[in-house]
Amino acid sequence: MSFTPAPHKLRWPLALASGESVDELPIRPILHGPHRDALKRLEGQDDDKIFLALAALATGLEETDLQNLKRPDYNGLSQRVFELVSKDADYFRDGEAGDPDAPELLVPITGKNGAPCERVELEVPSTGTTLKMKAITDTFERAEFITASCTGLIVQQLDDLTVPDWNTLQGRIDDFLNQTGDFFRQGTSMS
Repeated sequence: MSFTPAPHKLRWPLALASGESVDELPIRPILHGPHRDALKRLEGQDDDKIFLALAALATGLEETDLQNLKRPDYNGLSQRVFELVSKDADYFRDGEAGDPDAPELLVPITGKNGAPCERVELEVPSTGTTLKMKAITDTFERAEFITASCTGLIVQQLDDLTVPDWNTLQGRIDDFLNQTGDFFRQGTSMS
């Protein structure tokens, strides 16, 4: 599967610095690495500054161009970008849930052998791994450590995941960290 969001149609054409005028904006998946970097860089900033940075990632346009959007178009784009960074992969598959322990990626990444990786297999972490995770003070580094431990992926591969794919993995890893063994015996794929 390769996920390509529909373009975002504008009610009022947007004049770009290049002199071009557009009536729709391309939307592309936001990747975890650039998303993380933008959030770190803009920590403590107001929502509009954060949104503009994320909208630039999603559209490929400059923030200065996006500032020229009419407010209703900005609000609509804001909703689309919010979905791209807050929803999991199943949301973009019309809610069709797959195997929670081997989720299919919306956009394949490059595997360790250089071949496309379309599915990530998760392993339940050991208590020792979770103790190491808890010793990491940076929340982003902590999440990446436990995700790498549970998936076998390296940081560069994690950076290349779409944010919805990242969110899917975080949901299942949260189950691993917080649920009891009985949870996994009741109708889940881990037995």
